[in-house]
Amino acid sequence: MSPDLQNILNTVDVIIADDARESWVVLNANETLNASSKLLGSLETLSSDLVGEFTIVTQRILLKRTMFNNSFMADLNSSIVINIPDTNMSNVFITTVILSTPNNFMPARNSSFDANLFNATSNETVNDNTINAAVVLVRINETIQNVSLKYNKLNSSLRLNPQCVFWNFTLFDQLGAWDDEGCVIILTPLFGLTWSLGVATMVSSTNKGVHIAFAFFNSLQGFFILVFGTLFDSKIRSILSRRLPTPSTGSNPTTSTSGGVSSFSGINLINRLRGRRYMYRVSQAANSSSSGASESFVHI
Repeated sequence: MSPDLQNILNTVDVIIADDARESWVVLNANETLNASSKLLGSLETLSSDLVGEFTIVTQRILLKRTMFNNSFMADLNSSIVINIPDTNMSNVFITTVILSTPNNFMPARNSSFDANLFNATSNETVNDNTINAAVVLVRINETIQNVSLKYNKLNSSLRLNPQCVFWNFTLFDQLGAWDDEGCVIILTPLFGLTWSLGVATMVSSTNKGVHIAFAFFNSLQGFFILVFGTLFDSKIRSILSRRLPTPSTGSNPTTSTSGGVSSFSGINLINRLRGRRYMYRVSQAANSSSSGASESFVHI
């Protein structure tokens, strides 16, 4: 590990500290500036030139580069869990960079932001959105179709409309914004809500409203298990397709999937839905030779 890399991350650590937040407000207070985007882009560029396996930790940054065979799972700084299942590849290098205070230096606008609201005084944020998790940069030297990410929320009191997004550097004439293309959120709050209502039925046994809500959400939970855990499971669909009678024309039955997001195991989905964290599925991590080789993801 180069001492220069450690020094760079130490400097960035100071730049994204709480004390620097007001300075970032000033830097982001003009629609022609993209200082936040440039900082994030510089870290992505830096991650492309690393070799070997090592870990660097500062107060607000975790950089980790490691090699894996077939599958990969890691709990990164107890704030983000990354899971890459069954790639059938060996000697794959993955580089991750976690920034734990993105709300200090990144604007919260997304791709649906009305560009007409930009003015000469501020492009800093969108009032309805807030960045509520760490940002993670993931760079892989192979093409990986599915990557799952679990996030711990920075502010547990914020519960409405979580989004799975990555930073798109090209939006708004290279100013940048959060984009959700290729990223799907898994509704973990449904299970937590059902468990909470189940406890409430024991605590408040005479409250009809709680019992009705528990029955409704419990039924909805069963529906999700049936659909995603059984009917969408590739092995079950394969068995059913073999048992279906062939058409009279003699043509063989065929199945097709859209790949990426839709091609995943229902049992794995159920296990992930039981987690306490918000989890997102990313459809593809690009090859490092392409322009989109690394992505930075966050839960807004």
